[in-house]
Amino acid sequence: KDLKDTDALITDVKFSPDGKLLAAATGDGPDSVVVLYDCLNTTTPGGTFVLKAKFDLAQATKTVFGGTVAAAVEPAEPAEPAEPAAAEMPEGGAPVGGEGVDEEKGAGATDGEPAAPAPPAGPQLTPTTPAKFDFTADSEYIQYATNKGLVYFRSVDGTLVSEGAEQLKDTAWATWTVPMGWPVEGVYAPCTGLGDVPAVSRSADCSLVASADAFGGVKLASWPAPGQAVPSKGYQGHSAGVTNVAFTVEDQVLVSIGGVDRCIFQWLRLKDDAPDTGVPPTEPLDAADLADLGAAAPDACATPPAGLTFVHGLSTSGIRGNLAYNADGAAIITAGSVGAIYSKRTHAQAFYTGHESAIRAFAASPSGAFVATGDQKLHIWDACSAAPVAVLPKLHYADIVAVAFSPDSKRCVTVGADALHTIALWETPRGTWADGVLVATAFSGTADVHFCAWAASGSGASYDFVTGGDGQIQFWSVEGQNVTSFRGVFGEGAEVQPLTCGVAVGGAMVTGTVSGSLLVWPGPGSETMVRAQKAHAKMVTAIAGNAAGAAGHG
Repeated sequence: KDLKDTDALITDVKFSPDGKLLAAATGDGPDSVVVLYDCLNTTTPGGTFVLKAKFDLAQATKTVFGGTVAAAVEPAEPAEPAEPAAAEMPEGGAPVGGEGVDEEKGAGATDGEPAAPAPPAGPQLTPTTPAKFDFTADSEYIQYATNKGLVYFRSVDGTLVSEGAEQLKDTAWATWTVPMGWPVEGVYAPCTGLGDVPAVSRSADCSLVASADAFGGVKLASWPAPGQAVPSKGYQGHSAGVTNVAFTVEDQVLVSIGGVDRCIFQWLRLKDDAPDTGVPPTEPLDAADLADLGAAAPDACATPPAGLTFVHGLSTSGIRGNLAYNADGAAIITAGSVGAIYSKRTHAQAFYTGHESAIRAFAASPSGAFVATGDQKLHIWDACSAAPVAVLPKLHYADIVAVAFSPDSKRCVTVGADALHTIALWETPRGTWADGVLVATAFSGTADVHFCAWAASGSGASYDFVTGGDGQIQFWSVEGQNVTSFRGVFGEGAEVQPLTCGVAVGGAMVTGTVSGSLLVWPGPGSETMVRAQKAHAKMVTAIAGNAAGAAGHG
């Protein structure tokens, strides 16, 4: 059914525990609303659900973190100017009151002379939390939060609960996804604000709380987590901010969503052998009781957990061409800092978890046996099992942004994002890559490089590989430890533009562009572009080919 009673962005949606109501939270700040629908009645037979209530922030109870309640907000006529009053700081929250302070003169100023600058106020709530809400277990009340760092309480019939934090302090909540309140205070690390924890989720058995952070991490702590910086276990898998986390109905899996890599991760919860008494634990859980998502590391910067069970989607931000097939026909992708191999036959995935930051470059060897991925180091791993093969010595001073295997899979070229876009040539003497060594280095120049590609085997090309990027393409030749290049010429009348990707097609090199055209650079021996073919309406993001032709993706 299509329910549309607001034009704002929907930030959360839930059914009540009894199944009678459907609620949706929308928008941020003073325009945020919660709409409730009656699921047992429709406007017409087969029509939409009946709108039961619509809550906005007017006259709402303001509750900040530890339960301090301010007066309900009532619309009022403009009042006469009042005497300046000192700002009042509720415990753990934002200041209330403080009206009448002259911002130019400062608090306590007189007409004779300005007062000294006011001392910094106490801790402020950062208005960056998206709207979330929860039902009580009896489906009678809702708590909902906005990006202003405040929690509001209503009964499902629309009645304002004027002292919600106090009145409902002993009430059981069906879920807890509001990233504030005393049960989740402890998930905030020191020196972090509301925007750094965009989502929390309590497990259904009331033993764990999972939290997302703005730096790509997922944390687990015992529920409840009052106080400050409670003990937790942190794990890294996404490349940047995690926007949401949630446990499945039976708490078997924790799901996280990456805001930058746009991938969905499934984390398996492993429990110990203790009998399930059905009673929430009264003591803090030990490490075995926490979801064992792999080896933990301090400050939520651990390697991706061994409990990761499935990755949905692949990264599209900061990386292109990160999809290939291995020798067994399984698909290889990257998601955040994780490499994944998906077998259609078994519907299972294997993971390479050796990266400590987002994967910025990807290539599969023509033999289908190896995968090369890069952060600031070049990682080689098995394309069929995801087992690590080698992490080659750090050479680049910035992330590797392009990588490519030679046709015989025994050489690999990488390009760094440093100021001169350093090019490195690596080689495996025995073909196993466990013995990979650096052969040569060179500088591409200051123009950004977006791809590298090898000449086709047996093409007779006078170069070994190419690099391309912003308005330039270079053809590189390798002689022992010497690497030299000559620049390609776009030709008369050709549009000089960034090149986004490239592939060898027979003796020619075909490159994609930001305009959607494919450019053909013939070989051997010619560095001048001779033909442009309009292929896509917008930028060509990836290209693949063989001796018969090339296929681009826009």
